[in-house]
Amino acid sequence: MVGGRGCVESVGSNQYMITVVWQGLTPISAPPASVSCGAGLYDSATSKCSDDLCRRAITTIVRIATLS
Repeated sequence: MVGGRGCVESVGSNQYMITVVWQGLTPISAPPASVSCGAGLYDSATSKCSDDLCRRAITTIVRIATLS
């Protein structure tokens, strides 16, 4: 995994979106615009990796129970 990083974002009601992004080796397609983690960090002016075409991402929603 090249340049991996993670993001945690609250989506309300004790729910969090966990995202892991990394740099792919070849340009394919950018993740959806709703995935902002690492946006623009894997662009390169000297290669075909522009417009987030080399950024890979995976997301999941985690729900935290309210204990009382």
